[in-house]
Amino acid sequence: MRKKYEIIKEVYIVENKVWYNRHQVCMQKKYLEEKDPRVIKNIRGGIKAAKKMEKEYGKKNLGPYTDFEWGMLSGRLETLRWVLGEDWNQLDT
Repeated sequence: MRKKYEIIKEVYIVENKVWYNRHQVCMQKKYLEEKDPRVIKNIRGGIKAAKKMEKEYGKKNLGPYTDFEWGMLSGRLETLRWVLGEDWNQLDT
């Protein structure tokens, strides 16, 4: 049986991968045309966080994912959280 700290560590890793991919999609779609300085400040913070993750995990380990891989990643996050006592459908990052 896995120890609780091992599960929590894996949740952290999967949350980072999910966040990173959501961030990349947002960067491609919405934020490139943003004009509001407050939003731009948040974008810069997101870019900094994404670069930190690329350094920590290696860019090739952060996607892009196929639909199947994305489903597996989401299922892994939901299951790990469920094991830790959260309700199903908790995919917030």
